[in-house]
Amino acid sequence: MKAMLTLNKDNYRDLASERHYLSVSQFKGFTQCETAALAKLKGEYQGQDKKALALGQYLHAWNEGVLDDYIEANKAQVFRKTGDRGKCAMYVKADTAIAALEAEPLIMKALDGDKEVILTGTIDGVPWKCCVDSLGSARFADLKYIKDFASIYDPEKGRRVSWIEYWGYNMQMAIYQELIRQSTGNLLEPLIVAITKEAPPNKGIFGGFEQGEMHEAIRFVEYTQQRIVELKSGRTEPAPCGACEYCRSKSNVMYVQKWNEIN
Repeated sequence: MKAMLTLNKDNYRDLASERHYLSVSQFKGFTQCETAALAKLKGEYQGQDKKALALGQYLHAWNEGVLDDYIEANKAQVFRKTGDRGKCAMYVKADTAIAALEAEPLIMKALDGDKEVILTGTIDGVPWKCCVDSLGSARFADLKYIKDFASIYDPEKGRRVSWIEYWGYNMQMAIYQELIRQSTGNLLEPLIVAITKEAPPNKGIFGGFEQGEMHEAIRFVEYTQQRIVELKSGRTEPAPCGACEYCRSKSNVMYVQKWNEIN
């Protein structure tokens, strides 16, 4: 195995880091569309919801205690370009969410610890990285800003599942727990601190992840990541999903001989 690439806040998300390490977001990307995921690694495609990414950065800057610095560095993005130049609506809404978090002592306690901690390790010999929102001595927490807490229909399972399961956050907690264990020697309790984009926002602390479930998630990662390694190395050709934004941008004209045979 090649030597680990040293990571910091400046290079954590750059292409060299993404090519060297697997991360939760990259793993999910490959399971959704291999072709789009490889295009991202080549720098040919971004494919991110810029609004959601900006809001996530805003909330995490607050969690890290550097929100004022973030706003100063991103004035053109945060503030309106016309009128009284107050904050754009989505940041006003995010401020409401932040105030709701700050008003809850239990949430602030759950988020106590070292902030935005970058860790690396291996899972079955494959290099992985993560950035832990809040790392304490007995537990770690990940901060989520989501639509709501309603269950979501999963077409693969044919039923509604929790938003944690649907978005793979249980798998994320397992991976983070394992990388923390490798770095500290301690098996910490995972928590998800979540607040919704509703008005007023709903909020909660989600824990109780069973260790058996964590082990099962790691086994799934070990099985699935082997193909991703092959794809990243160029030894295997990617399969397009045919439905995502990237695939649609690259698709040819479709001819359907009989319209009423479309499923």
